[in-house]
Parts: sequence; C-alpha cells; structure tokens
Amino acid sequence: MYLLTEGGDTLTTESGTKLAIHPFALCDWPTVQEVKDYLGITDLTQDPFIQSSIDATSGSIENYLNQKIPLQYRVEYYRKSNFDPGFVVRLPLGSNPVESVVCVLGDDAEIAYTRDDKGIGGYFYNYNKLEVRYYGGYCPIPAEILGVFYQIMAIRWSMNPATGSLSNGPIKKEAIPGVYSIEYYNTEENATGYNRTSPMEYSSTLDRFKSTFI
Repeated sequence: MYLLTEGGDTLTTESGTKLAIHPFALCDWPTVQEVKDYLGITDLTQDPFIQSSIDATSGSIENYLNQKIPLQYRVEYYRKSNFDPGFVVRLPLGSNPVESVVCVLGDDAEIAYTRDDKGIGGYFYNYNKLEVRYYGGYCPIPAEILGVFYQIMAIRWSMNPATGSLSNGPIKKEAIPGVYSIEYYNTEENATGYNRTSPMEYSSTLDRFKSTFI
C-alpha cells in the first residue's frame, strides 16, 4: 500500500511547485469579511477571533468529511509500504472530486495511471515514491456545506465572551473546537453540554459529501 507523507518526509521531492497559470477557477473558504457580512458583524476588533473560528470550523468540517473541500491545485506525496506486487494500487486523493490530474511521478519520472473522480490507480509497485499533481475539490463550495459552515460560525460568534452575547454563562471547558462538546455553567451553576459546533451534528446534510475508502 502507499501512505501519504508529510511535506518534510525524506521521500518527498521539491518538484511540486504550483503552476503559474491555473486552467480552473480556484476556490477557498469564506473570508473574514464575507463572514462578517453574512452574520451582520461590524466590530473590527474581533477579526482575529473570526479568523480563528473560520480555521477551526473549516478544519473540523474537512476532518469530518475526510477530504479538502475548495478546488485547489494540490501536490500529494506517497511512499511505498508492504504489499504484494502485481496488484493495481488505488490512491485515494485528499481532495475530490478530482477535476484534473496534471501528472503522476514515480521516482521522479512521469508514469501511466488510471483515474476516476476520487483518485487514481495503477501498477505502482516498482516505485518507492509517488508524487501526484492535480486539481481537486469543489468550486463553488456546495451550498449545503456552506450552510453548515455558517451555522457553526454563527454559534461560535454567539459564544464569543468578548461580545457579551453568551447567554448561558461562562464557558467551562472546550475540548477540541468543532470536534468535541463545549461545556459551560448556566445561571444556575449547572454543567450543561453543548456540541452544535461539531460537524457530526449536521451528518444528515454532510454525509453525502463524505469521502470513505475501503
């Protein structure tokens, strides 16, 4: 099997530079200003909080869906582990749908492959390292995903202690933003659970975009 390596892995190459001209319109998550416009926020002092909330919210959604969402030019590296030669190896790319595969490099030389909308395949067992350059993701981001994003952002904004809008009392504990539940004390000093910032709460909306590989 092949395992995705980090950029600092000794098996990666330096050849994965971005193309100068992109043949596709690229997308990204909403900006701070777009979030402020959507939520009707005018406070300039809270931009850092909003940016950190965008990062946490988009990251938790992508973690839940097991893929990167906005259409971008991406380079992914893989290294060979133990598997029996002679079988077609399928590489599930980290961002789908796959709009276009620029090239696949095996040990730094371009090689043949097959592809579908979620990944590529081929007889890769002769290579110790693979590099895949491709365009993957959604543009525009689907309305259902953006709807969940803005719902979570609205909740995060309502829980911002600096705005004084948290109606249930001070936050007691937040384990992992956007992943695990937030606990706080209400006015009666009773511990209360809160997890509407978890994408899992929106599974009925998000699950059809979820990337799973067997």
